[in-house]
Parts: sequence; C-alpha cells; structure tokens
Amino acid sequence: MNNEVLSRQESLKLNLPKAVGVIGAGGVGSWVSLFLALAGVPELWIFDMDTISANNLNRIPLPLSSVGKKKTEAIAEMIKLVRPDCNVLTMGWFTPELAKACALSSSINWVVATTDTLASRQQVHKWAEHEGVQYIEAAAEGEFGSCTGEPAEWATPQESLPGYASVPVWVGPCVFSAAVAVAHIIHNTSIGDRAIRIGWADTVDTDDEFIAAQFEMYDSKFQPEDEELTKPAVIEEDEDLNLEEEEQDV
Repeated sequence: MNNEVLSRQESLKLNLPKAVGVIGAGGVGSWVSLFLALAGVPELWIFDMDTISANNLNRIPLPLSSVGKKKTEAIAEMIKLVRPDCNVLTMGWFTPELAKACALSSSINWVVATTDTLASRQQVHKWAEHEGVQYIEAAAEGEFGSCTGEPAEWATPQESLPGYASVPVWVGPCVFSAAVAVAHIIHNTSIGDRAIRIGWADTVDTDDEFIAAQFEMYDSKFQPEDEELTKPAVIEEDEDLNLEEEEQDV
C-alpha cells in the first residue's frame, strides 16, 4: 500500500491484525469491513449468503445498482475501490465445518459477529473460544448500536420463527457499533464481557409522557448494570430468512 495513504495514523499506537473474519455483511458488517480496510488491515474474510435489497441501502454504503448482488461481493468491490491492496475473501454462511475447511483459525486474529440470531452468534463465539481467535460482536436496532465480547443469554421472540420481520434501524447506530468494534480490533484489545450501547433515546417523565429525545451512551465498565441498556441490540433481518442457513445480515 502507498505509505502516504496511512501516513496520518503512523504515529498512533495501532496494532493492525494480519486478517479479520467478519460474519455478516449487512448494515453493521459492511461498515466493519470498510473501516477495517480503511485502517489498513491487509486481509478480510467476509461471510454472508444474502443479496442486497433496496431496503438495505439506508445503512449500507452501496449504490442502487448493487440491488440483487451478493452482499459479500458488493462490499468486496467497494473495498477494492478505496483499498485495492486489501485481500477480500468472500464466503458463504459461517459454519465451523467451513471454517475448518478453509483453515480460518490459522488465517485470522479476530472475528466479528454481526449476525441476526443468538444461535449464530453463540456458534461463532464457541468456535472462536475453541480456536483461540479473539471475538467481538456488534449490532444495531432502532436508535441504538451495541458492542460486546460475549453473546447475550437471551433470545428474541423471533428466534424460533421461519423469518424475521424488519425492525426500524438507520445508518447511525450501524456506524456507532462498527466503529467501537473496529477500534478494539485495531488496538488488539479484548472488550471481554463489557457491554457498550450508544444511541438516541426518548426521555419521559414519571407519567411516561414524552419530554425530549437525547443522545445516550452506556458502558457496563463504568455504570451500574441496567437490564434494558446492557442487552446487545437485536439486529433487523430481511423477511425471507432461512433459519437452516442462518442468514447473516444486520
């Protein structure tokens, strides 16, 4: 890579990994992949089977012409435009069997889970623990983005349904959570069981009457535990999710 491109970060104490696996290429995973590439990570493994829909484009930095393309391929093309030297490997849905077949654990230092179901995140987390790969997950829902180092112990009501209805979300929370995850990765710092949530929340009075909306940030490292705030955000999903293939979209 042209040394001038990264010259403004040379004096920073960054510890770029040799490669990162990104599980999910939707509203959060796309930004995670882009931020890692912009920071200078030389190799990315992106896992997802989904294609781009028009309603993905309010949070994925792709043109309308990308509708119908595989998310992994569209994001790889985007990355090649800004970081042509970044080696992007596009894969199907993540399974431990696929990871073993492609020797993933010996290729990557970190894995980021941005998938839509608890079961899929637990699967990635279990694999990462077994293989000694650093794990972090990022999510977005509504006005909040979240980041943590361990899957939640709860599941959404939709977990056992054949598909997910889309929930409200916009690009801001996707970028929030992606930036937090990437910052930990490029400083090679585990987030552990810490939970961070950033977003915009309504303020209500004692009668539950709306007063105002304001920016809020929660960090379990510094604030008392609050069940509602510490839950990692549930990621929205397209309606045609096949749970057997565990769609990996955010």
